[in-house]
Amino acid sequence: MFPFQVFELQPSEGLGFIKLFDSLFNIVNALNNRNLLNNVKFIYSPNSQLTIVQLASYNINLVFDSCLQRLIVIELNLPVASDSYNYRIKYKGEFASKFEFKAIYNKIFGPTFPGFLDKSTMDYYLSYPGIAFRFKGLKDELESASSNLTNGDDDGSLIQLLTNSSHDINCSSISIFRGSSWKVASQRIAEYLKDPTEKGLISLESSADGQSIAEGNSGSASIRSTGSPGTIAIRSAVVDLDKNDLTLFFSDHPTEESFNIWIGETTMNEVIRLLGPPDDYVLKPRFAKGEPTAYFKIHNYFKYGFDVVYRLDSTNAVHNCPTVKKLILHSNSVNSLEFMRYERFSFSLQKMAAVGDSGSQNGNVLSVRSFSGFDNIKNTLFSGDSYSKPIFLDRKEYELNPDNFNSNNIFELVNLDEKHCDDTNEEMKRWGLSKIYGLNRCIFEVLLEGDEVTSVTMF
Repeated sequence: MFPFQVFELQPSEGLGFIKLFDSLFNIVNALNNRNLLNNVKFIYSPNSQLTIVQLASYNINLVFDSCLQRLIVIELNLPVASDSYNYRIKYKGEFASKFEFKAIYNKIFGPTFPGFLDKSTMDYYLSYPGIAFRFKGLKDELESASSNLTNGDDDGSLIQLLTNSSHDINCSSISIFRGSSWKVASQRIAEYLKDPTEKGLISLESSADGQSIAEGNSGSASIRSTGSPGTIAIRSAVVDLDKNDLTLFFSDHPTEESFNIWIGETTMNEVIRLLGPPDDYVLKPRFAKGEPTAYFKIHNYFKYGFDVVYRLDSTNAVHNCPTVKKLILHSNSVNSLEFMRYERFSFSLQKMAAVGDSGSQNGNVLSVRSFSGFDNIKNTLFSGDSYSKPIFLDRKEYELNPDNFNSNNIFELVNLDEKHCDDTNEEMKRWGLSKIYGLNRCIFEVLLEGDEVTSVTMF
């Protein structure tokens, strides 16, 4: 039995504690904190633009874009009129017992502009700013009146038919989004998914039709910010392959707009001062002939999506403090064994073009997104470079070890029989396998199944 839940409808904002434009990492952890994780299904495919988290027992879909992993739509699929709810819905502090057309239009939300009819399915959408109600399959009610409509836009005749009908019509689903209407918002979401960038996401978050929806929204909204004092939120990041550094650009920070982390130069004290203390840390020795020869300290920033590695016996000559030895940037790939261990860290890789680089002139900056696939990264940035064949890594050999030091992953595999999986399940056999490439002081870990980069290590 899953815990009984109360969900509050918040048009343009979310569903109770589930907030639009929050990250997949944050929301799944919030579900886990409320003992709802065993009720969750992940629906995705390697080539899909969307990842769906389904609260199965409540039939609620949380729709994320697959690239930046941000929540863009919430969909509540309501029970038919004869079935009862296994959760309760509130709006403006009051419980709503049923969602039928007349109750929505005349009482709960009040009159609105005429909606939209999808002529292919005869589904009618009654839309308000930030929320829309879908009434499924109204062929009998609306077919004769809809023949003269242009592009499905209701001229007022359909809404009049539905409000004057002798019987009421049950709502089949509710969508929560950011925008003035569902038709406008869905078009802007489709445009954003063609080229998902942080800038496009901020535009989608702040407005759906060129004007701000949320009161007080300036159009420079943070994509990771809670807005509380002292918040640190990363808007975007750039790896400069020529300088061997990582630049973080903040959408929220108490004092800074950006921060450069230089391999071999930036100190542990500087990182902690600018980013705060890590979520966890690991101390790892390096052995030679059975004796430790060096010690490394790994600071895990799960909430940001990266690790910072320091060599404790290598200090900055000026500050006498350990310096950054490596940076490990994680993608939170849904199809990897590291899924939900880290926030997705989205960044660009760039370098100056050299003679011989395909499609570019000498002196131009070459840039590519981290989630665009390893082949694209390799062909754009390293087309003239030679590299050895990849090393194959099977993370199942140690990630599923109960003594594994990194245990913050909230998922577990129950009764996993690897021998049985290897014999009968080809997908399971390849799951957890990756290829390791070394290029230009970076190590790329790439899923064997597909082309996705799951992590980049800078050294």
